[in-house]
Amino acid sequence: MLYVLLLLLKILGILLLLFIGLVLLVLLTPIQYSFELEKEEQREPKFMVRVTWLFWLFYFKTSYIEKVFDYRIRILGYQIAGNQPEFLEKQKERQKKKSQKEKAKEERKTAETPAEGKSRSIDSVSKQKAEKAVPKEKSSDVSEGREKTKEKDSGDDKNSKDKKKNKEKKQKDGKKPKKESSLKKIKSKIKKDSRKAVLLVGVTRLELAAPRPPV
Repeated sequence: MLYVLLLLLKILGILLLLFIGLVLLVLLTPIQYSFELEKEEQREPKFMVRVTWLFWLFYFKTSYIEKVFDYRIRILGYQIAGNQPEFLEKQKERQKKKSQKEKAKEERKTAETPAEGKSRSIDSVSKQKAEKAVPKEKSSDVSEGREKTKEKDSGDDKNSKDKKKNKEKKQKDGKKPKKESSLKKIKSKIKKDSRKAVLLVGVTRLELAAPRPPV
């Protein structure tokens, strides 16, 4: 573990030193420049300006000689801008190559697009057919659901009717025993009353038949 940590610290230290060195180079390296001007009698003036920085990493030059203005900019030896005919021709060639590449890409895309359009049209047709088939299935499902709900409702109505009939039968069956029990009660009362009346009649007869004591 310690060995790995030491390696990491060494790598970090080296990277920090490199970064600090680059910053110091950028900040401390001077910008070199030179300026020349010539003016003679019966001749047009001449001048030239040259600027370099960071060991010719950046190079800029302008000049006006014999009624010809010239300028160029280079970075890492690669010219970025200028008005020289050679540089302008190279730029035109590069632009032509870019335009040719873009045209080739567009032609490829146009060649691929018809096939893609056909496939898309086929996909759209298949999607439309599927969408048309889906509503039919939905409508069939809806009709089946309605039929099922109707069957359920009819079954529920039948069940409710059967329940009502059973209730009515139970009510009728409950009323009959009540009536029978009331008739039985009345009959038992009549029997009791008749027995009482018979007993009373017997008692009165005995009283009448018994001899009275003399006064």
